[in-house]
Amino acid sequence: MPAACCGLVGLKPSRGAVPMGPDQGNWLMGLASELVLARSVRDVATAFDAVAEPWAGARAFAAGRVAMVVPEGCDPAQVAGVETVAEVLRGCGLELERRAFPAALVARAERVAQTVLAASLAEWMGFLGVEAEEITPIAAAMMAEGQAMTAAELFAVSREMAVLTAEWEAWMAGVDAVIQPVLAQAVPEVGAFDMQARDVDAHFAQMAAIAPGAALANAAGFPAVAVPVAGA
Repeated sequence: MPAACCGLVGLKPSRGAVPMGPDQGNWLMGLASELVLARSVRDVATAFDAVAEPWAGARAFAAGRVAMVVPEGCDPAQVAGVETVAEVLRGCGLELERRAFPAALVARAERVAQTVLAASLAEWMGFLGVEAEEITPIAAAMMAEGQAMTAAELFAVSREMAVLTAEWEAWMAGVDAVIQPVLAQAVPEVGAFDMQARDVDAHFAQMAAIAPGAALANAAGFPAVAVPVAGA
């Protein structure tokens, strides 16, 4: 999402492809992975090859079959952008097929993301000794969710992440890659999110509406790359 909002190229590597050390930072139970934002695919690829684990680095990838997915509610400009990419891929000899947006999988992934982020924020603020009054109301409400969470609930989320990985891999059967708009609409303006609100569910629903499908790549641990398209 940061890359898509800035007109840059950004790769979220596969889970485990980039080392977590040396500082073992907050990796959100595998929900997140780190790399760089860059102006070109070449630069992102160079950065990835420099830091990737030996089993993941410098791997060739050839796609012959690609699925095109367009979430409901996408602005015409976003749809036009993914259709432009589809035409380019067809011109390169790839086979394209349209598939329905995996709404059920995405909804489960969004619940996983919300749970993990709430638990992470509670742990992070607790570690730093930050009180609810010192952060925004929406962050305080989210922290409270994390503090009220049981170990059993968090463990269930770790299991759901593994299940989502397997189900997304099954959904990918027959294709090598998926293209879809990263954003469903234009880049949101500064202040689009009400940080004084306290409805965590509404906050996450707004994020999901802006970037549908992003949570699935995170929860399933698959790679995702944002590539700017003129006019999108």
